[in-house]
Amino acid sequence: MRTTTTTVVRLVAILAAVIAPVGCSSAGDGPTPAAAQTAAPSATPTTPLPPTREQAAQIYLKAVTPANAAAKALGNAMDAKKGMGTIRGKAKAAAAANRKFLDVLIATQWPKPVQTHIDEVARSTATSQTMFENVARARTRREAEDIVSSTPFDNTSAQLVRAALGLPPAK
Repeated sequence: MRTTTTTVVRLVAILAAVIAPVGCSSAGDGPTPAAAQTAAPSATPTTPLPPTREQAAQIYLKAVTPANAAAKALGNAMDAKKGMGTIRGKAKAAAAANRKFLDVLIATQWPKPVQTHIDEVARSTATSQTMFENVARARTRREAEDIVSSTPFDNTSAQLVRAALGLPPAK
């Protein structure tokens, strides 16, 4: 049987590899999908250019910061043995933040060296999304812990994205 602390550590580990922010600056108003970067319409259709490596790194970090904070808040609530109302509320907030992160992963035209790994991170993030949604519906702490502990975890692609974008590994 897993303890609450073990479950929380697993929850944080699942999410930290994918969404841990490191040194995020606040340049701009938020993630800018490549489609929003196109110039005024012209007679000749153009293909939008993907962001530069540096721009992509900023987009990635800005997208993961709220998701990371929400996941940590959920982990802290579970670790502190908060009531299920609090845990469900934190899980709903984590699901909403994670959904926004997933939307950015999907909507952004990433540089080619990163795209394959981004696709894998998006699949992993979708798995986390299901986990958050299921925790938000859990009736007991044990059920929530079981959901977290049964969620598969592989951070290889997230680490490859971070390396390709010139970001340090997730902690």
